[in-house]
Amino acid sequence: MGYRTRGLNQANLSMAQNRLTIYIDGRCLLRPRDGVGTYTMSLLEAVLNADKKNNYIALGFSDQKHNERLVAERDNFHYHFLPIPRRLYMGLFRIWQSPIDRFLPHKPDAVWYPDFVAAPLIRTGKKILTIHDLTFIHDSEVVESKNLRYLRRFVPWSINRSDELVTVSETVKHDIIHNLAPTKQITVVYPIAPPEKPGIPNVNSPYILFVGTLEPRKNVETILKAYEALPTPLQKKYKLVLAGRRGWNSDEIFKQMKRVPHTWVDGPTTPELNKLYDGASLFVFPSLREGFGISPIEELARHVPVVTSTDSALIEATGKAALHIAAADHQKLSEAMRDLLTSNQLRDSLGKYRTAQLKKFDGTNAAQRFIELIRAH
Repeated sequence: MGYRTRGLNQANLSMAQNRLTIYIDGRCLLRPRDGVGTYTMSLLEAVLNADKKNNYIALGFSDQKHNERLVAERDNFHYHFLPIPRRLYMGLFRIWQSPIDRFLPHKPDAVWYPDFVAAPLIRTGKKILTIHDLTFIHDSEVVESKNLRYLRRFVPWSINRSDELVTVSETVKHDIIHNLAPTKQITVVYPIAPPEKPGIPNVNSPYILFVGTLEPRKNVETILKAYEALPTPLQKKYKLVLAGRRGWNSDEIFKQMKRVPHTWVDGPTTPELNKLYDGASLFVFPSLREGFGISPIEELARHVPVVTSTDSALIEATGKAALHIAAADHQKLSEAMRDLLTSNQLRDSLGKYRTAQLKKFDGTNAAQRFIELIRAH
């Protein structure tokens, strides 16, 4: 019996030694759901389902303990909260890039930074950095000045300290290579499309939907002008619903919103957001620049007609399954909205491409690619 016990202990020790600990910057999982949070949530869920062996820990700060958590804890995933408020640490990080290794319950084998910058800084373990877009390089006028300085300083800094670079589209991959010239390989791990399942449009109170952070880059002003330009019967039939969280310069956008009848849903929870997606008659997303465009994919999976801008990443994301118009042309956007609301033939013609487009964003493939990055030496 003594020999068997010793054998089991050795086996358990061997399993423990082979089990990796992967930390995640969990700040985007502890705030109202946005594009980065949705990407991180979906990919992490797929990874956790595929990798039952390793241990994943999302890091938050002391003042985030009671926030909504986009991913629930389970056997192979937990949250760990650092004993310092978020704003205080990030202020110190901007000055000293203070490491937090001594506050970790286990030594990291790998660290995933899903939100542009390698913070909170962990010195040990393999570093995987996700960059979603280069708006801070190309479109400085639509990025808050404080955030612009932060990204322009710390994204290149983070690239230099990372072992693996990940981005969300081929468009952004080529953009990073051209503008930042990293010396390491870049892996594209697409956002994950939800299962294809038709939504149930709200027939009692039909609506046109936009979901996104309220900031200049999302081009909400063009949506408002396009809605105003719709024929009066369509405006009476379909209300305009804007949902998301307030971002930089949102006060100015709210002033513009006051002139157009609409419903604003501030910081919707995941169940509230899913209900909005399910009930929409049309989804509009004329963003000036995206790294990918997760919201349109959410709606394609629900068979909701989609119109986006001609931004390269949005075309890559939605392909022939959506209509694309020049971002600044509110008249063309209004015409596209009108046509999608009134033409079954147009909606059906786009729908022919929907399933093939969504298959490109399969969760199993995305999870496997990411797990291979963790295991690669």
